[in-house]
Amino acid sequence: MTLLEVFNISKNFNHEPALNGVDLSVDKGEILSLLGPSGCGKTTLLRIIAGLENADKGTVFFDGRDMAGVMPHHRQFGMMFQEFALFPHKNVFENTAFGLQMQHYPNSGIKDRTDMVLSLVGLEGKGQRRVDELSGGERQRVALARSIAPQPRLVMLDEPMGFLDRALRERLIHDLRKILKKVGVTAIFVTHDQAEAFAVADRIAVFNAGRIEQIDAPEILYKNPATIAVARFLGFQNLVMGAVIGKGRIDTEIGPMQVDTGARPVNQKLTVLIRPEGGHMPENRTGVLEAVASVSGRISDCCFQGAGYRVTLITESGRTMVFNFPNNLDLPRAGQRIQLALDPGSVVLINR
Repeated sequence: MTLLEVFNISKNFNHEPALNGVDLSVDKGEILSLLGPSGCGKTTLLRIIAGLENADKGTVFFDGRDMAGVMPHHRQFGMMFQEFALFPHKNVFENTAFGLQMQHYPNSGIKDRTDMVLSLVGLEGKGQRRVDELSGGERQRVALARSIAPQPRLVMLDEPMGFLDRALRERLIHDLRKILKKVGVTAIFVTHDQAEAFAVADRIAVFNAGRIEQIDAPEILYKNPATIAVARFLGFQNLVMGAVIGKGRIDTEIGPMQVDTGARPVNQKLTVLIRPEGGHMPENRTGVLEAVASVSGRISDCCFQGAGYRVTLITESGRTMVFNFPNNLDLPRAGQRIQLALDPGSVVLINR
């Protein structure tokens, strides 16, 4: 069931477009992530949905109702900000109960509801602690508890992990999804970090310059980025130009390839994405299907990254490409030449 619908939302700041004709929908109980670099419009869209900003054009419908003219505090949406915005003079219990009190929740039920939510986020028994005595991760959990305590119809989280160090973010991000799913609340999660979006979201909307480039499930987004902008934002660097030269055959700047070209006509221009895990040295290709092509060049850098190596290759055509290898291989050193077979599953064709 579709709960939130956004149609043709546009917004300018100082005559510069922040959003340009954005459409999206969110189903009941779904977690949608708005993913993109700083300044791409994702937080502006969140604020328009919340009623904190007015769109220049477009409409927002929630549960079939046009939200135009509905004040933010009447929308029954929960907000969680990057700064957490906790009250320093209130303890954990009082911070969590604040939204319930503002909604005139019955006093008899405030304690039970607050205790239940604190238990849900892993803060059972810590209601009387001062906020300044908490770790960053605990403060994040208090902010989340406060946002879901009043049983909002929609929870919006704007870069909620932004102030936490990477190790703590990685520990908490999976807990965040579990909590949101256990509550069953519909949520919009804004982030610039693809790992966070992949871990939390049911679907991801990738923003670029005020537009949505692609909306898909995380695994589909990773396997089949629809545009060059999406591929680049997801961190893919191996993007080469090419063109269809026949059914199942393309020519690229690093050589010909045999791939599924679908219904694309001869001479259609393409961008060819080669995932970094798709390169294999011929002697280490156990279990890999027949290669679609090979690429050769000189290793300019080989960087150890714990679970594996990141190898930078300068191809014969002068193109810089990056490949990942497991750490159990005996790799050539920087400066040496290497030839790699390309796994067919690692090649994605993007129309230009």
